[in-house]
Amino acid sequence: MAHGNMRARDFLWLVPAGIALIVIMDWRADEEARIARESVRTQARIEALHADMIGTDSADFSADYTFDLQGETHRARGVPIGANNHDAWSVGDRIEVWVMPDDPSETGVVNRSNMAPVWVGRLLGGVLIAGGLIGFEWRRRNPG
Repeated sequence: MAHGNMRARDFLWLVPAGIALIVIMDWRADEEARIARESVRTQARIEALHADMIGTDSADFSADYTFDLQGETHRARGVPIGANNHDAWSVGDRIEVWVMPDDPSETGVVNRSNMAPVWVGRLLGGVLIAGGLIGFEWRRRNPG
């Protein structure tokens, strides 16, 4: 959209986008707190690594691994791991995972790379909200 054609309301979509991002980050922070509070950490052995293409220019990176919990061996499949981990790890490597003791199928990698910290998402959400409101007010005062 050309600069001259922008109206004040064209900036307002940034506000709900920023709010949505903050809400998502709050959900993620709550989930991370629950995992930290209720899970146990253990070592797992990587059984397989996957890079499933999404379209032509991106991929989902995941791993299959086995771990022992309370004397039983469990297998996790398709657990998201991030591109950096995918590139750094090999089948047979030992990694640290978290596991919910009451439901060993709920598991994840302790240090899953390529995930921005929650505060980065909250900051970006605030920037979107501020940008939308500032852009709206600026364009409203300078319509031409």
